[in-house]
Amino acid sequence: MLLLAGCKAPPHAAVTSCKEVLLSTNDAEDCTIGVERFIDESSRATISTASRNFKVHVTLQLTLAKGEVQVNVNGSPGVVATSKLAPGAPITLELDVPLNRSSRSFSIEFIPLSGAPAGLSGTVSHHAI
Repeated sequence: MLLLAGCKAPPHAAVTSCKEVLLSTNDAEDCTIGVERFIDESSRATISTASRNFKVHVTLQLTLAKGEVQVNVNGSPGVVATSKLAPGAPITLELDVPLNRSSRSFSIEFIPLSGAPAGLSGTVSHHAI
């Protein structure tokens, strides 16, 4: 018998947790996102939506404790926005993102740039437009 109680995402994984906004009429969700520490490769969080529309309005707020990371918001057909994240320089992005039509999703990619990045945390909110 395999016990799953001890399972935990690796520290370099982008971990998300989303909740539907109660009484929302536009498929709104609020999510938390975090990456404990980065290795030499990028990390990606894919956010699936319940939207039947082809676009969502996204509000992204991120902070980083150490190092420097490039943040790419990806929709269909590719990168919709990019920003640099560093300690003491949090980012807030508000944008409309075309969804991947087959999966009704968008993604946020984190690319480590310098200084052994660690301690990324933030929120992602989205709703159909």
